[in-house]
Amino acid sequence: MDLNEKHKKWAHKVDITDSFPEFYDLIPEMAHEFPFELDVFQKQAIFHLENGDSVFIAAHTSAGKTVVADYAIALAQKHMTRAIYTSPIKALSNQKFRDFHNTFEDIGIITGDVKINQNASCLIMTTEILRSMLYKGADIIRDVEFVIFDEVHYINDSERGVVWEEVIIMLPEHVKLILLSATVPNTMEFAEWIGRTKKKNIYVISTLKRPVPLEHYLFVKNNIYKIVDAQQNFLRNNYDAANEALTGEPKDKNSKTANKKTNNKNAKPVAKSKKPVSKMQTTRNMYNHMVGFLAKSDLLPVVVFTFSKKKCEEYADGLINKDLLNDASKRSAIYSFISNSLSRLKGSDKELPQINRMKELLSRGIGVHHSGLLPIMKEVVEILFSKGLVKVLFATETFAMGVNMPARAVVFSELRKHDGQKFRDLLSNEYIQMSGRAGRRGLDDTGVVIIATLDKLPEIQTINNVVLGKSQKLESQFRLTYNMILNLLRVETLRVEEMIKRSFSENVTQAALPEQQQEYEKNNEILKNMKELSCVICKIDINLYYNYTEEVLNLNKQIHRRIISSSNNQRIFCAGRVLIINNEYNIVSEKKKIEFKINELFKNLSENNLQLLPDYNQRIEVLKFLRYIDDNLTVQLKGKIACEISTCDELLLTELVLDNFFAEFDLAESAALLSCFIFQEKSQNEPALTSNLEKGIAKIKDMALNLADIQRSFNIDISTQDYVNTVNIGLVEVVYEWAKGVPFKQITELTDVLEGKEFLKIYIYIIKN
Repeated sequence: MDLNEKHKKWAHKVDITDSFPEFYDLIPEMAHEFPFELDVFQKQAIFHLENGDSVFIAAHTSAGKTVVADYAIALAQKHMTRAIYTSPIKALSNQKFRDFHNTFEDIGIITGDVKINQNASCLIMTTEILRSMLYKGADIIRDVEFVIFDEVHYINDSERGVVWEEVIIMLPEHVKLILLSATVPNTMEFAEWIGRTKKKNIYVISTLKRPVPLEHYLFVKNNIYKIVDAQQNFLRNNYDAANEALTGEPKDKNSKTANKKTNNKNAKPVAKSKKPVSKMQTTRNMYNHMVGFLAKSDLLPVVVFTFSKKKCEEYADGLINKDLLNDASKRSAIYSFISNSLSRLKGSDKELPQINRMKELLSRGIGVHHSGLLPIMKEVVEILFSKGLVKVLFATETFAMGVNMPARAVVFSELRKHDGQKFRDLLSNEYIQMSGRAGRRGLDDTGVVIIATLDKLPEIQTINNVVLGKSQKLESQFRLTYNMILNLLRVETLRVEEMIKRSFSENVTQAALPEQQQEYEKNNEILKNMKELSCVICKIDINLYYNYTEEVLNLNKQIHRRIISSSNNQRIFCAGRVLIINNEYNIVSEKKKIEFKINELFKNLSENNLQLLPDYNQRIEVLKFLRYIDDNLTVQLKGKIACEISTCDELLLTELVLDNFFAEFDLAESAALLSCFIFQEKSQNEPALTSNLEKGIAKIKDMALNLADIQRSFNIDISTQDYVNTVNIGLVEVVYEWAKGVPFKQITELTDVLEGKEFLKIYIYIIKN
């Protein structure tokens, strides 16, 4: 290890407090001109790109991070190289393709279902696609000058965050990195890890504040109460006023007003409603009143974030009497745009229930955005929203993921969500990401964020944690998968142990290695120069004596005390009986301590100290047992097949394929059974299956059970039941009917799963495989 790296700092914080007046003198001929004056952080980023540096931009939502991406794309075109823009989700990839295509001509996109202009100077793709290219050694990587990672804070995602680490580690050294992220507490730590891993200086540029400050309100009884001002101060009096408006009681139950209300003998009892109103109806009424209030207060357009696709639809349905356009020309423009957009669809597909319903909603300025929408309808909604023709948009969390579509206001239906495992409060960074859509730069002085309140205010502690809390740190989600291990063993450009060593999870340990290496060599030198024993007799067995002494001391330190305190101590410890070897013993003792320290440092410096090494060794044994690799770790046929499977469980599908499982089924049945590996959502409908499909599902589950037992036998931490439950039969009937040629419109009536993302994902997977 190069000891010169001990004190090397790879991450460098850039000062943006200075106005950078010399910027245009330093870069007289910019690769791309912007129609507005650049902010200081944007100028600094462009300056470092021109100098050939890598940059990490940690900026507030809507601050203008895309400017840096734009400039990198233009600079690559000027240099006649390539730029790759990666995003965490396909929706963001599609939107960026539209945006970049409006600015630059030579733009391409590669996602799981779309490939357009693959030889373009700028390619937009998901991070998973780039990982696949790196594993396969795609020729295109040789020409890449910049890789732009958008929404880098997505590395915290427990399922997919590992992909970011894999890609960053595997990118060749000639590629310059541009990392765009929301503000996070440990920006420098993360940048330092990247710099040390890639042996590159990383220039960290952070914004100091949002360009449009936010104010946070509670919506209570058809009115709003500001509870956090633009300076992030909590307004307790307004919170109490909101609580009193909601409950009819002050927060302080001992106040005179509270006693007065309690003791009013003439108060009439509240008449009970003859027909109880459901919570959903009450919620719909609230949104009706809220939208009316926002319209009167000039707070449209608004994005209403809710954490359920079903509720998005229901809340939009509740605005059945709202026409937010009230303009025939705008309505005509919407119908015309939708008609042109749907011209690609065939026959009855243009009359799908979802499409007809969305037409009606959009014609009144109301939109819905979630993964259940057909991709084409999602794109229609995004474009109409960007044109200002959608005044109220009910959306799930993904709409906030990098999509550059600010609104006048943002509404949260609640501050809790189900994260796939449990219901919990929103994390502060989740709230920041979504609330950041409020406030249009150059149009609004402040952005308005509203928390909808139906029957209970959020607790003050919740507001402190969610609204006023700090962003979540970037944390490693690195883990080993069979696909990763097999790909690394196959390509042989990077050892698996090296991948683990370079991961962000090993950051603290690896950062300390240069210092430990120096300490190791220093102690070896001390050991080498230590004084030799002069006593000839001692040299024979003093080391053995030292070991016995240490053993005695460790097992029972009280022995000597008892001997010394006994009445026979003078007889036992008398001159001539006990050999005094103080000097020699001290020399050996010192030597042994140094040797122990050297051994510990050697252990720390070796790969045996890697946290994930036991898991790697266990997985290697599983792969050997299943014959995916041989004893020399050479990838065999089964392993090569598993390398190509990245969208589902690679072991399970490989075993079924090589067991000739699908030979027993026709094409429609095979397609239906393949859906078990892709579909991830819950469905309340019980599918009606043929006996042959039931037999196939039983075989798949038996194979899953067997694989789970094999992995457990090698101490892989896996739940057998959870593993078997990954076989999801929710769309088997639907895919079976589709594969037999039943029209899509008719198929949608067979399931409660919305007809967008999930079915399309399965369709694409089946067609490709």
